[in-house]
Formats: sequence, C-alpha cells, structure tokens
Amino acid sequence: MVEYEEPGQNPDRRRQRFNRLSGTHARSGRSPSPARHRLRRRRLQRRERLMTSLLLIVWLIVGGVHIGAPLIYFGLMRRVGAKRDYNIEQKPIEPDVSVIIPTYNEAPVIAKKIANLLENNYPLDKLEVIITDGGSKDGTVEIARELLERRSVRARILTQRERRGKSYGVNVALSAAKNEIICLSDAECMWEKGALHNALKYISDPSIVSVTGIHALSGSAEGLSLSIEGSYRSIYRMLRVAESKLHSTPIAEAEIQVFRYSDVKKVDPRVGADDTCIALCVVEKGLRAIAAEDVMFFDPTPGSWTGRFRQKFRRGQHILQAFLKHSRLIFRDPDGYESSACSSHCRSPGGCRRSPGSQNRLYNLSHEQSHNARSYHSGSERKQAACLDQDRRDESQPRNS
Repeated sequence: MVEYEEPGQNPDRRRQRFNRLSGTHARSGRSPSPARHRLRRRRLQRRERLMTSLLLIVWLIVGGVHIGAPLIYFGLMRRVGAKRDYNIEQKPIEPDVSVIIPTYNEAPVIAKKIANLLENNYPLDKLEVIITDGGSKDGTVEIARELLERRSVRARILTQRERRGKSYGVNVALSAAKNEIICLSDAECMWEKGALHNALKYISDPSIVSVTGIHALSGSAEGLSLSIEGSYRSIYRMLRVAESKLHSTPIAEAEIQVFRYSDVKKVDPRVGADDTCIALCVVEKGLRAIAAEDVMFFDPTPGSWTGRFRQKFRRGQHILQAFLKHSRLIFRDPDGYESSACSSHCRSPGGCRRSPGSQNRLYNLSHEQSHNARSYHSGSERKQAACLDQDRRDESQPRNS
C-alpha cells in the first residue's frame, strides 16, 4: 500500500525534481561524475574566452579607426609639414580681383567687413566688390550700399527676392564678376593685413588654382570652450598646411578663398560646403588647392558649448556632402587609375604617376599654358574631351555685365 504524502513533505524529492528540471543532474536523479563536471567547465571556459576575444577584436578595430589611424596620420603630416615647402614659384602680383561677399542679415558686421576689406593694402582701382544678398530683412543692403558709395569703389550689390541659399548667390555673383581672379569671403570674418597679397603670390603659379587661409582665434582664448577651440585649431592648421605642402588639402575655408574663374565657373547649389567643393573640383582636374600659412583671417568663435556644437555639426554635415559628391577621388577610377585628394602625385592619362621632372615642367608653364596643361594630368582622354567641350560651351556664353 502506497502511503500518501502531502506536497512539500519530502525535501529529497523536491531537490531531485529541481535538479532534474534545471539540468544540473541527470534525469535519473543520480549525481553527475567528476568527469562530466570538468567537461562542462571546459566548455563554459571556451565560450567565455571566445566572447572575450571577439569583444577585444571589436574594441581594437574601433580604437584603431578612431584613435590609431588619426594619430598615425597626425604624425606623418607633422613630419611632412616640418620638412617640406610648397614647391611652387611665388611672385608678388596685383591683378584685378573680384571679391564676392555672400550676405544674409549681416547688418551688425557688414560695415566692419567692408572697412576691413578696403583697408587691406590692396589697390582699390583693382578691386571689384560684389555683395550677393539672400533677401536680408535687417538693412544689410542699405548699409553696404551707403559705405561702398562713400568709398568710391567699384561695387555691385545683387539681391534676391527670396532666400535661395548661399551657393545660389555665389553662382549669381560668379556670372556677374568681370575679373579672372575671384575671392570668396564670408561677411563675419576679418582678414589680417596683407592677406589678399599673400594669397595672390601663391596663385601666380599656374599649378595652383585655389588658395585658402588659416583660421586664427580673435582675442585671448578665455574659458574652457575657447581654450579647447584654440588647441583644436592649432592641430587643424598643421594638417591643412602639411597636406598642401604634400600636394593639396581637401578642405578650404570660405572666410578667404582665391581661385581662377576659368577653372571654377560655378558651384553645386546642392552642396553646403561650396569652399570645400571648389577645392575638390580643382584636385579632380589634377591641379592643386592649398592652404597658405601666411594668409590669416579672424572668425568669431561661439563661446558656449551649445553654439560650438551647432557650428561644428553644421560644418561637418556640409563637408560630408562635398566628400560624397567627390567620392571618386578616394576609390579606384573606372578608367584604371587611382586618385586621392591628399595624394602627393597626380596621375597621367596612361595611369602612371608623373615624374618629378614632369611636375617641375608643369610649374614652369606660363599662365596661358596652364589651361592646356590639364590634358597632361587629367584622368583620361575621354574625360579631357568632355571637359574641353564643356569649357567651350561655357566660354561661348557671355558673362553678365
């Protein structure tokens, strides 16, 4: 006769049931042997080591991409910047220059900007000032017109009925400019004395199409935010100058950018970073876009963390747009050659790197021959023909007077 047991009266049976359900013991209820315990521990240890190794590999990859690669690049560029020069012929020149200033609600700074431009020790009879306004509502146009008329300088003010973006205004100003040398400059920045002269001595070399400046913090850097900005800018300047000495820098500054109209007739209105887009377009043609270390400008820096974050986020977003548009500079070209925005060598039509002798031969070309030299170092004959056809069509259309 089986004796009835109340639930919970036999602890051994409860323990056996728990062990059986949890899998710690065999279903027969007998305790596993020491060999099975050792085998289970070894399996668990192998799994733990595998997961630890995978996690370590992931962290090494992430750290290498975000820390290791920038440190290596920083070290290489620092060495290049210290040992090389620009390898160009610098001649002091004073050609006629069209200075384009895009504006939108710049009433607090436009008067100071015009005064800074006209007091930069450049002959006023060789300056053409073009202000392209995006529909300002604060009297920017009226202030600028009054100041320009008072100084008796050649000037034009182009206004838009509605705001259509900075790039659109720049294209309108480019079509209206009368000079071969173009200078772009934002309204809120100020130039150091002689900045325009210094930029033009670089562009006198036919291999240089775009020259941009170097940012300098205005005033003493007070506060943690401005101190960090100053440290960041010192590293940024070193990288841009070293890239320029190697060949070209892929990033330009809209505060001051000098280029030739015959090489850059318009900018892409879909890309926010028109300055960087101009530099990348120049590099695509096999010519050089540099940052000159003696072309200095001052640009106000937001003192708050929020303002700095918004500024960096907006500029980074625009630069990424330009890089995506010119991504073919990074990857292999369909015609069989590779090109890089920071490469130390241009490519010849056959896909081979040009020798130092051919590079020096390009530097010695006259200004009139520089446009014919594009066929020497562009990507392929097919691309050269397409570019020449486009240039002929553009030149056949008269610029607005």
